[in-house]
Amino acid sequence: MHDGGLVWGWHRDPYGIHEERWVSGEGMPTKLVRDGGQESYDPPPDPVERRTA
Repeated sequence: MHDGGLVWGWHRDPYGIHEERWVSGEGMPTKLVRDGGQESYDPPPDPVERRTA
């Protein structure tokens, strides 16, 4: 773990859009997502969108 961040790998999507999202070695959510075992790409939401959602 990185200072309380997520370890790289599949994790529950922190944005609640998909079932899982791949977290990089730097602990950042990436565009790689998975729903029902199917992988696809969906960039993380813009920080402005997250504040207003």
